[in-house]
Amino acid sequence: MNNRHAYLILAHNEPEILKMLVEMIDDERNDIYIHIDKKSDINQFLPINVHHSNLTLTERIKVNWGGWSMVEATLLLLSTARKKGGYGYYHLLSGVDLPLKTQAYIHSKLDASPTLEYFDFSFSEHNKEALINCTEWRYILREYVHDSLVIRRKLCSFARKCYLQFQKILNLKKNYNVELVKASNWFSVTEACCDYILSKASWLEDNFKYSCGPDEIAIPTLVFNSPFHSNVSKDTIRKIDWNRGEPYTWCKEDINELLSSTSLFARKFASNDMDFISKIKLSVFCK
Repeated sequence: MNNRHAYLILAHNEPEILKMLVEMIDDERNDIYIHIDKKSDINQFLPINVHHSNLTLTERIKVNWGGWSMVEATLLLLSTARKKGGYGYYHLLSGVDLPLKTQAYIHSKLDASPTLEYFDFSFSEHNKEALINCTEWRYILREYVHDSLVIRRKLCSFARKCYLQFQKILNLKKNYNVELVKASNWFSVTEACCDYILSKASWLEDNFKYSCGPDEIAIPTLVFNSPFHSNVSKDTIRKIDWNRGEPYTWCKEDINELLSSTSLFARKFASNDMDFISKIKLSVFCK
């Protein structure tokens, strides 16, 4: 059994939260791999100090919300960590996540069932319809959905709608021989599952590069239709509130809810109340 864990972090803002996250997972049993969005000023994140873990900053690419680049950056983190290998688990976190448990607790819980995979699959009739719509057509120029230049954003939106209509006229649907599913794009997987995901990188790109929101569809669909499906845990180890936000940002009024949770991690936090963040850290470290 491999007792070491790899923490893979996608960060693009909130450097103070990222530094707190790193501080809380800085442990001799962990290696930390961070991808910082190429659109962000890296100097605002530096220095990132560790005392016990090995820290690696990966090559940087531009990451766009809900686009293929999110999957690309995830695969980059997985492949970078896998080159070293020897990990019991690979945890994908955002730079605004925090652990809710000590590293001793996290390692003990996950190492007790070392073949389980952790994905938060979502099933509903609405999801099925949305998934078909998001994947059966090719959505071009998705990287400009939130472009700061209004004229470019509008032109790309117009081009995307025209191309979508063109596909529908000619019935250029993509067909899948797998069941499409949706899940949070934050997961914890074993090394065997990590290897499987990396071995299917070309399949992922061929099938989902031009989907709408592939970050929540591509890897979850791959794992759901793989031999690893039977090993997916029913436990939700990430506390994410989609009812009060997209997702909701935790605040000081939520501290009791967070600290009484059985989840290992929570998402998401903001640096506008670092006293609250410090209380989370202190409470976790004191457990």
